[in-house]
Amino acid sequence: MAEEKSSGTGPTRAAPCPGTQRTISRAAGVVEAPLDAVTDLLFHLFGQLPPDDRHIELDRRGRRVTVQGDWWFRGVYTLEPHPGGTLVAYRVFNIARRWRWMVPLVLLQYRLSGQLAGMLDVSDLVSRLGERLRCRAYVVGGPWRSTIGIPREIRA
Repeated sequence: MAEEKSSGTGPTRAAPCPGTQRTISRAAGVVEAPLDAVTDLLFHLFGQLPPDDRHIELDRRGRRVTVQGDWWFRGVYTLEPHPGGTLVAYRVFNIARRWRWMVPLVLLQYRLSGQLAGMLDVSDLVSRLGERLRCRAYVVGGPWRSTIGIPREIRA
């Protein structure tokens, strides 16, 4: 089993098998504040979680926060420069090694229970960053608001 070296505060964890990581969704927002200020706040917010939480990986140098479940879910937040300030990108991946065919059924269950929108959305985080930094923050459309990899029956 291949190991993925953590550059953050969490322990190392097994990397997904090559070719098994599939993008399920992408979303993005812009925070009209300098990249360094947004980075500091994002890492402050995630840094308040227990330091031994094996589900969170902080990579400050790469401006990336990864949240990973125990079976299929991996959510990756990245911060990038943007003409309007800072782009907060969020990607959700299916990293299941076993029973990958069940993930669409689980996503359907989440959709029916009303939990899917929150899992695939970045608007709450973008709004919170904007409020804390006292600046404008908004979700951007275009290719970021896609539902890549989610079967038509599951799309909200």
